[in-house]
Amino acid sequence: MSWELTYEEFEKKVKALEKEIIRSKDTKKTSAEIEKNSNDILQKEKLQNVNEMVRTLCHDLNQRMQGISGYSDLLFGDIVEDKLLVKYIEPIEDQIDKAADITKKIMDITKYIN
Repeated sequence: MSWELTYEEFEKKVKALEKEIIRSKDTKKTSAEIEKNSNDILQKEKLQNVNEMVRTLCHDLNQRMQGISGYSDLLFGDIVEDKLLVKYIEPIEDQIDKAADITKKIMDITKYIN
């Protein structure tokens, strides 16, 4: 048995090795792409969870503000004649309106995240 190769046999072996190297590089590239895609999906899921938490928080804050607003309306209705007390209740209502505007803006932002 001879260890010598013909030129054609040598060319076939070289081409086979080249194909194997290319396949190996493609596999590495594919693995890197899979890892990147997995990381992207994980980041998107985290962002969606934060988004959901923020929306829930805004909803809860709005409910609390509605309760405070309702009580301040009741107080305001009972003391319209007392200018001193009205002076203290009006800022409460103003602050509730400002807080409601803030939660609305946050909710608007979270619509664009998904």
